[in-house]
Amino acid sequence: PKQSGGVMIGVARTVQLPRPNDFLAVLSALTELSAGDVLVVNTGGSTRAVAGSLFTTEATRRGVNGIVVDGPIRDVAELECFAYSTKITPYAGT
Repeated sequence: PKQSGGVMIGVARTVQLPRPNDFLAVLSALTELSAGDVLVVNTGGSTRAVAGSLFTTEATRRGVNGIVVDGPIRDVAELECFAYSTKITPYAGT
């Protein structure tokens, strides 16, 4: 996993979830990200994670510099890219 204290710089690509806990928009955005991008997600009050280790592994493979989530993420010990979130939960979205 990435160590804390690193720098995350890149073009911000924003996603707004249509409904809380529905992370399909985040998965869709992943297919449109380019190397060097930073994904910024507004979860609209989600209580379930919109990203975890599988998501960040694919983001890293695509060259994404990191993700910022206004809401929960999971698998924080196993994340492959820089990730900042307002919450951590073990529960995945739908």
